[in-house]
Amino acid sequence: MYGGSINIADILESHARTIGDRTAVITSDSTYSYKEINNRANKLANYLLDSGFSRGDHIAIHSRNRIEWIDAFYACLKIRAIPININYRYTRNELKYLYNISDTRGAIVSEEFLSDVIAIQNDLPKLEWVEDIESIYKKLDTKFNSNQDFEERSSDDLYIVYTGGTTGMPKGVVWRQEDLIYAAMNKARNGNKIDSPQQLSLEANKKIDQARIMCNSPMMHASGQWMMGSALIIGAVFILYTHKSFIASECLSIVEQNNVNSINIIGDGMAVSLINELKKNKYSLKSLISINNGGAFLSQQNKNELIKLLPHIFVMDVYGGSEVGSALAKIHTKDKNNEFKYDELIKIFDDSLNECSINTVGKIGRTGNIPLAYYNDSKKTNEIFKTINGIRWSIPGDLGYKTESDDIVLIGRDSSCINTGGEKVYPKEVESVITEYPDIIDAVVIGVEDKIWGEKVVCCFSSNKSIDTNNLKLFCKNNLADYKVPKLFIQINSIPRNEIGKVDFKKLKDIIYV
Repeated sequence: MYGGSINIADILESHARTIGDRTAVITSDSTYSYKEINNRANKLANYLLDSGFSRGDHIAIHSRNRIEWIDAFYACLKIRAIPININYRYTRNELKYLYNISDTRGAIVSEEFLSDVIAIQNDLPKLEWVEDIESIYKKLDTKFNSNQDFEERSSDDLYIVYTGGTTGMPKGVVWRQEDLIYAAMNKARNGNKIDSPQQLSLEANKKIDQARIMCNSPMMHASGQWMMGSALIIGAVFILYTHKSFIASECLSIVEQNNVNSINIIGDGMAVSLINELKKNKYSLKSLISINNGGAFLSQQNKNELIKLLPHIFVMDVYGGSEVGSALAKIHTKDKNNEFKYDELIKIFDDSLNECSINTVGKIGRTGNIPLAYYNDSKKTNEIFKTINGIRWSIPGDLGYKTESDDIVLIGRDSSCINTGGEKVYPKEVESVITEYPDIIDAVVIGVEDKIWGEKVVCCFSSNKSIDTNNLKLFCKNNLADYKVPKLFIQINSIPRNEIGKVDFKKLKDIIYV
């Protein structure tokens, strides 16, 4: 039921009433209007209610990108249940950990992953219900209607996103939906106040042309969900990439065929794939306005190359995360490179939680609309969420410093910092220098255990040409303090990355030790 709250399901239902015939989602298989997406979610929501689920229940979505992922996400929110994002790349032991710590009661599982869940189900005492997507949808077509007689929702309804990466084992970040919408989904409206879902629908109805936003991220990650939410807020078309892995030619063909305005990438891995494909083949990409990067480092060289190949676009770097939302953005064009700008919601703190002076490295904090906690993890909650002078801050461990011109320079995560001979080296800073060297395509800097230095700085890089590492080392010495210069440079064919472009550090270390 629509109650006027700032709630994702309420916004979807308002759009279905006001702009219902407009396109909401495009996949490789089909196109869906806002009314169709709402009706699909209603059917699944009624099925979940009939299966015994209700407000506050945790329901896993265990699948690759597909339209049913979107249905399940909205269906859970409609009945005030909480969708739990499952990383389908996890091993069975990792899945067992995630299902247990998330208190998941039910699971909507793609058939290809069903055997993994069944194999561990006896070790998941709270998991009472598991059904595969294919079986569910056979029942939906015959037994369940699209009525939406659901209980009234609230801006305080919860959303949880599980995050791994640099935080180690997955942890659930708990948000109020209203806070999430303002922090992660309202940038296209410049963060302006939302009075009601109907206000958003009326704003969307006034626009002659819908924005067309393409998501290359897995929906199991926050970035995918937040892109979908951002499209929803402005009544845009959400184009979901549904291939099993990122293929640049497929991505660019979808952009061309669907007149996409904006796509997202995850760091240099995806960027290099796009660059190589654009050099090989021609595409009509007049509709494309921006390429938005988040989740991994994108070198200045690759930004420049993208803009050289597509001079009519801009490249946007987004700083954000599960604990802060989409906090900052900076734009690069053929004429100008901007930096992240300091604002009243961002500060940089030292270890004593005092604000850092100019050019002093510290931890970046965000206030305003931020998460409530980590789910069932008071220790981690107390580490990351701090109250300073009566104001609550999220300080997840990203490092940076403020310049005299109020720019913010990011230098990486505290957990990725290399301690070499008592000096701190931040890999992102070194990588940004190395990728400026001619003909280097990609580079990753890590710390490797060393008897003398504790850790030594090592760089793996790729290039289409043979690089003289002595000259590369000299270049680094001219641009970095001595202790930051890698002691070892290793040229390899390509940096090992996963299917969304993030570095596979285990494989990288295997290469180094070999």
